[in-house]
Amino acid sequence: MRKKTAAVLACAAALVALGSPPASAAGETATNKRTQYIAKYPATNAHSCINRRIYLASDWYTWRLTGLETGAADRSIYLASGWYAWQDCLDYLGPGSYDQDSSLDPENPAYDTVRFSVFDYSVGRDYYWGSSLTPS
Repeated sequence: MRKKTAAVLACAAALVALGSPPASAAGETATNKRTQYIAKYPATNAHSCINRRIYLASDWYTWRLTGLETGAADRSIYLASGWYAWQDCLDYLGPGSYDQDSSLDPENPAYDTVRFSVFDYSVGRDYYWGSSLTPS
């Protein structure tokens, strides 16, 4: 009976672990990025987003946007512990020009959504773009 109970508990724990959204491990960099072809002259109002749900510990973070041709931009930010909806978007502005916006929307209504944006441009190729959070 004990072996059967232990086996059932082990299976339940494994299923819970598989069904849980990813969380950031202590001290590790979390990323919300992908590789994608970004056209220099896409359709008007072109828009692309990457979405992730993540649990963050209370800490200071370096929030880094990596995008197209202008390189990385960093911001230091303190974030309270909890679950966040993390979104990175590219919006086409005009020939080759894009606005890259990253947002962290906490599930806790006591905290406001925070955003980090940069202007960037594309020469029409594959880019590995998005953002990362590294505990300071």
